[in-house]
Amino acid sequence: MIEITTAETVLKNTPLVTDWLMLLVTFVYVVATIFIYKANIESACAAREQIEESRRQFKETTRLNLMPFFEFEVAEKSIYGSEVAPLNLVIPKGDAFYASREYIIRNIGLGTAKNITYRCINLTESLEGDLKKVSAIKSNDLKYITLDYKTLQKEKIKLLVIVHFQDLLNNNYTQNIEIEVVNIKEITAITILNPIFKTA
Repeated sequence: MIEITTAETVLKNTPLVTDWLMLLVTFVYVVATIFIYKANIESACAAREQIEESRRQFKETTRLNLMPFFEFEVAEKSIYGSEVAPLNLVIPKGDAFYASREYIIRNIGLGTAKNITYRCINLTESLEGDLKKVSAIKSNDLKYITLDYKTLQKEKIKLLVIVHFQDLLNNNYTQNIEIEVVNIKEITAITILNPIFKTA
């Protein structure tokens, strides 16, 4: 059987101009939708980052408003008002001696310091002291502490006092204070060097 193709059949099977236009419009719409979706995602990410940065800045500002900071000084008088000896008696223990001296630790920061611990290390002779604890110290308040350190009786030694503490938001801090002790016969000169402060 022979199929006769008429002009009407050809026109029915041939895409019209409007069909091509609809296809083009659909393609443009899909591409535009993809670009809009991508732009929305980037905008949402940028907004999220901005919110996180604002939170971080707020948290950091709050931390700085509550941050303690310690100042060390040699105690000339004890907590009871009596004179403090230049250097307390050293007690021999094994090969090393134990020296003891009272100091004042003053919180000059804006917030209360809690969970305070400190350790005194003899840097010159590489001798480490015991870990000690101090109760909480409010802003502008002070406490007397005793630094015990080991020494082999050298005339000049350098001590490192490492203090760990927290603020009221449980942020951790470490403050290192270097102290130079010079022993010449019965005269002891104690110099507190500039403290090096860092957060941990």
